Amino acid sequence: MDQKCLEEMSKQLIRRGPDGSGTFYDSLQDWEIGLAHRRLAILDLSEKGQQPMTALDRGVTITYNGEIYNHARLREDLQQQGYTFQSSCDTEVILKAYLENGVDSVNLFHGMFAYCIYDRTLKKLYLVRDRAGEKPLYYSKTEDYLVFASDLSALLRFPLYRAEIDVDVVRSYMWNQYIPAPLTIYKNTYKLSSGSVLTFDLSSNEMDIRKYWSLKNLYEKWNDSRKTLRDPECYVEEAKSILLESIHQKLVADVPVGVFLSGGIDSSLVAALAQESSEKQINTYAIGFHEEGFNEADFAAEVAKAIGTNHHELYVSMKDAVKLVPEVVQCYSEPFADNSQIPTMILSRFARQHVKVALSGDGGDELFCGYPSYLMKQNLSHRKWISRLIGSWTGRGIMKDPYSHRDWIMAKLCNATSEEHAINLEYLVASQMIRPLFADSEWQDETYPIMVDAIPVSGTTMEKAMAQDMQLFLQEDIMTKVDRAAMFYSLETRAPFLDHSLMEWSLQTPDAIKYRNHQFKWPLKELLSRYVSRDIIDRPKKGFGVPIRAWLHGDFSEVIRELMDDSFIKAQGIFDNREIQRFYQRFLLDNNVILDKIMWSYMIFQLWYRQNCLHRA
Repeated sequence: MDQKCLEEMSKQLIRRGPDGSGTFYDSLQDWEIGLAHRRLAILDLSEKGQQPMTALDRGVTITYNGEIYNHARLREDLQQQGYTFQSSCDTEVILKAYLENGVDSVNLFHGMFAYCIYDRTLKKLYLVRDRAGEKPLYYSKTEDYLVFASDLSALLRFPLYRAEIDVDVVRSYMWNQYIPAPLTIYKNTYKLSSGSVLTFDLSSNEMDIRKYWSLKNLYEKWNDSRKTLRDPECYVEEAKSILLESIHQKLVADVPVGVFLSGGIDSSLVAALAQESSEKQINTYAIGFHEEGFNEADFAAEVAKAIGTNHHELYVSMKDAVKLVPEVVQCYSEPFADNSQIPTMILSRFARQHVKVALSGDGGDELFCGYPSYLMKQNLSHRKWISRLIGSWTGRGIMKDPYSHRDWIMAKLCNATSEEHAINLEYLVASQMIRPLFADSEWQDETYPIMVDAIPVSGTTMEKAMAQDMQLFLQEDIMTKVDRAAMFYSLETRAPFLDHSLMEWSLQTPDAIKYRNHQFKWPLKELLSRYVSRDIIDRPKKGFGVPIRAWLHGDFSEVIRELMDDSFIKAQGIFDNREIQRFYQRFLLDNNVILDKIMWSYMIFQLWYRQNCLHRA
């Protein structure tokens, strides 16, 4: 470990922090300790906010990414305890809070964060990640080193690190389109799970990970609260109060702030409350598509007009998407295939021309029952005897034709034989379709146990499905997508719905309130109706989707064709070439959204592989 190594690793993070850099080096017993930081200046733009930051008299150093929204109040509390401050940045607040309360000071923080604290006196190093997994933190440990970073690309520049693809993880990625914590694409390399503290003892070379905040445990704790139903209007007022406070905190910055506005319920509500909270006109940003059925730009413009924001919109073409592909692979340092990654990147690049911080509506669906699939899973779970009966009559629990949409539907009907299976139904059925695509048919599924573990013991099926999504899909897909896309263009995103006060309130709210009068997200819709017309609120949900079929069979078709090269697939040794070619032919012939999804996953993985692995082969 030397200065050159630190700087080379730090360069990989320059898009996450182009405004400054710093390094710290120390030697303790048999260890060499190096910390590096890239700064995206949001609070206190002066040199006083530079990192790594050290309390010299106590031998404690911090390097940190994120925002602590209650830092001003914590600063006042610490000043009353006798602490003095050299800056107005939140980094110094975390450092002084640690000096006062130790690593448990993390419980005081409202925010999104990933940080490292090196305590020379205690001979310990701590890695800490926020409750909702908004900020990334990767690490790898052997007997000789512990290396960590905000992005996998930095780990690859560490001389002792050896990257080896975990093919078992690739299999589950092909359907989920993300890799859940603590797994990564590489063996012996992990994401620190949300709400966790990793402690590394430099004296004993021992590492320990503990949870300081557990969504699943809180769900169990408040099971009785969800059984008590109060006046529905109380929930609307409480949601507004907590969300307003969250938005008020997230508008604080020493740089321009805007809002992503899709025209959907969640982003519209965030924009409306942000405009209500601000003395200035808020800037909102939306993108649209030329393909009919996917364009929501008109709805976003209608919302912006109703709430009075300064609205900006940009239309995205298929050619724009294809041009962005090399940057997509660079942006996500491990395979990630949520196809809305492309519009999210384009929206982030567009907004960054005007602002340095953007609020988003992410989290509303998972906290407030926004997906019809939750109701479907509950209905299937309540009628699992039908699945058993159909399966016994037809023998169709196993897909005879893995690429048939009819067999896909039948397999889903036959496999919902328990609540656990009903919640994870698509993954279980998709596994049958994906298994033949790989050269090695043996599969130690590391992902499914993580999916099952995220399901609480108590609660309704709908509540359990939401809890699982809050832990997995929201954190590992949505927040990964948004954080990487925005930070690729040095834009910080903030998600008011992911304030842990609102998350905890949601965990105590009955699903009969979240899904009420046959309306998903009932409290949010009631609240939004005070700002926009019911026509906007009651329109069918679209989500931030893209015309994926038109893209795959249009300008992306040549990209896919190149990735079907026999010699490349055989030399790679991950996929079964014959089965991949069969899958490709069915993809070309069938109008099947399932095949489209898997093809997108395959395309992204192979593009990632070519960019990241071929030169190391």
